[in-house]
Amino acid sequence: MAELERAILPQRQNIRQKIFVLYGLGGIDKTQLAVEFTWRHRCRFSSVFWLDGSSEVSLKLSIARCASSIPAGQISDMSRTYSMSSAGNIDEVVREVIGWLAQPDNTEWLVVFDNVDREYSSQTAEPLAYDVREYFSGADHGSVLITTRLAQLEQLAVRSRSTRWIELRRRKSWRASLEKSLVVESGCLLSLLDGLPLAIAQAGAYLQQSGVSLVTYLTFYEQHWEELMQTRDQVDTPLQDYPNRSIWTTWTISFNMIREQDKETSNLLLLWSFLDSKDLWFEMFTAACSASGEAAAEISRWIEDLANSRLKFTQSMELLRSYSLVESVENEMGYATHPVVHRWARYCYSQDYRDKLACLTLVVVGWAVPDNSTQDYSVLQRRLLPHARHIPRTNNLP
Repeated sequence: MAELERAILPQRQNIRQKIFVLYGLGGIDKTQLAVEFTWRHRCRFSSVFWLDGSSEVSLKLSIARCASSIPAGQISDMSRTYSMSSAGNIDEVVREVIGWLAQPDNTEWLVVFDNVDREYSSQTAEPLAYDVREYFSGADHGSVLITTRLAQLEQLAVRSRSTRWIELRRRKSWRASLEKSLVVESGCLLSLLDGLPLAIAQAGAYLQQSGVSLVTYLTFYEQHWEELMQTRDQVDTPLQDYPNRSIWTTWTISFNMIREQDKETSNLLLLWSFLDSKDLWFEMFTAACSASGEAAAEISRWIEDLANSRLKFTQSMELLRSYSLVESVENEMGYATHPVVHRWARYCYSQDYRDKLACLTLVVVGWAVPDNSTQDYSVLQRRLLPHARHIPRTNNLP
């Protein structure tokens, strides 16, 4: 919060435009942090516009609704009343509002673009994607805050920040809400959820509504994860801080967009869900392919050239990183994904798919085991061991 305050609060000695991008994994609390900031500092800005950036249509409608808060006489009456009557051209309303933001004597506003999560390019086939820059004022003043899963949008910002750092705040909140629970069990659940705020909120809602003990919830989470998550989707009362969202649905849009762009990358994410979440690296696949022609054929059927081309593997990881689904592992030349995303990906497809992927992980890890004369043998063994330990659990999925 302090960094956000330093970055975009109005400053009399510096009226140049300030843009801050909050990006990160879906469910990490980007919107909640933006809401908290906006509410706490709303009086510091001359006006605050909160825009739904989930699609271009919703963005235009949000801008049109904001037009009604602009003082009379500063834009046309038609634009100010559009949200009530829908009379007129919404594109003209949008142009007037953006023009109002660009006025040289109007410099201390805040515009929040929330949930700009669909990747746009001039070649994109995604109908809901758009170029958010087209809705900037074009003036060098005011403050802009963007929440997104798209890491590449940080290029728009003077300052940007991945929101993984806010997990500690939610961990404290969670522990406070479980004061009457056993510390060991609450610690186990926190470890499983790895501080992901959406997962914590969903677990808390289930515990409150069902009345089950924390020990029972842990059992459900480990042994009946798919049914537990789908049950959360079917209840009538949404999560208070996450309307219309759950663990089961929150990453589906990103996954589907990745699959449309590169099927092999989405397949790699699914295969990874049957390995350990903390360290995936390119040479594990090349080692398996080099050791066995049959293994190479099986792996290539699923992820094609990603197993043999470092460039394509790196590009695949960059695509996953662009949606904040993975991150680099320092000093290991590998990648990690969040434990809850990891478990979610495991249940994306049918049981038949899961059985095939569980078998394929045995092939990958088994053939990647190095000969004891291999250079860095002990290091490779250490890195492979968590994957080997993970396989027996995944082969016993409910």
